Amino acid sequence: MTNLPQDYFTPAGVEFYGQMSCLKAGIVYADVITTVSPRYAREITTPEMGCGLDGLLRQRNSSLVGILNGVDYEEWNTITDHYVYTSVFRSGPERQGGEQT
Repeated sequence: MTNLPQDYFTPAGVEFYGQMSCLKAGIVYADVITTVSPRYAREITTPEMGCGLDGLLRQRNSSLVGILNGVDYEEWNTITDHYVYTSVFRSGPERQGGEQT
């Protein structure tokens, strides 16, 4: 069905409790594993939050990275970005463009 060689279907590969898991396969074969935050990266390595993949995630811990919100706030700064007409975080006379509210 997948055209994968049979030797991929092992506990060290794509097999997960007798079935194939694409999520596990991604974790096993990824160069880097990213999550939504450093805290979540730590949480999923625990039995309570790992959904049966915590052991594998602990094994791959050196490749596990949490990126907080996935946003570079230096680059995506609405206060200093000259392409943003009006910053929602500014008020008063220093507000960029438009009428003051």
